[in-house]
Amino acid sequence: MCQNAANSTERTIRCVKESNKGEISMKEYLIAIALATVALALQGCAYNVQTVTVPVVNVQASYDSKISGKFALVLDDSLKDANRQVKPGSYVCSAHSYPVSLGTGLSSSLQRMFEQIFEEIQVRPNAPTTEALGREGLRGTVVVRLEEFAPRINCQMGFFSGNCTAYGDLAVSVNVRGASGTLFSTSATGTRVADGSAGGACEGGAVVLGDAINRSMRDLLERLGERVSNSPRLRDANVK
Repeated sequence: MCQNAANSTERTIRCVKESNKGEISMKEYLIAIALATVALALQGCAYNVQTVTVPVVNVQASYDSKISGKFALVLDDSLKDANRQVKPGSYVCSAHSYPVSLGTGLSSSLQRMFEQIFEEIQVRPNAPTTEALGREGLRGTVVVRLEEFAPRINCQMGFFSGNCTAYGDLAVSVNVRGASGTLFSTSATGTRVADGSAGGACEGGAVVLGDAINRSMRDLLERLGERVSNSPRLRDANVK
């Protein structure tokens, strides 16, 4: 587990004081802080990345109404398992890692986005059979899969502190099937970049990476929502 920087510094200063019979100069104090910081950096920490659920997205639709009818929504297990252990691609901060757990946030965001677009949509664990579609009055099943999740981060040394640049590459595919076969199929990507301070012990990288991923997720949802919402075939209530 990652040591707290303040505790590490305090222990180092205490050791210096003991070796100097309780006295410590400003120079020794600064050296102690520097040594503690270097020790923490070399130790390697895991800084959890915070991702969020996107409540509402700005879907550019050509229609004033939602897609009519009732649909089932199946979120593939690939979405729920969107977890990554991100290591910097640079030498700076390379001793640290940034665990990302996107599954819950991405799945919830997708569900809310589809609720904005469809008149009625129900989350199901599995796709209903063709017979079940007719029996339950469903026009079709929307199946969503994760095609890519490749977050990246690189950090560089600055004059006073380090700086990090992160990328949150995301891609999902959507397939809508009705009783007569595929009604609609598409995919969308989200790629956004974020920059920010690495912090004193590279902990800032988690904030920068989370920012890039959250921006990418919103980007993906807006693109995907626009493509699904503007599908003429899905808009035709007679097509099942």
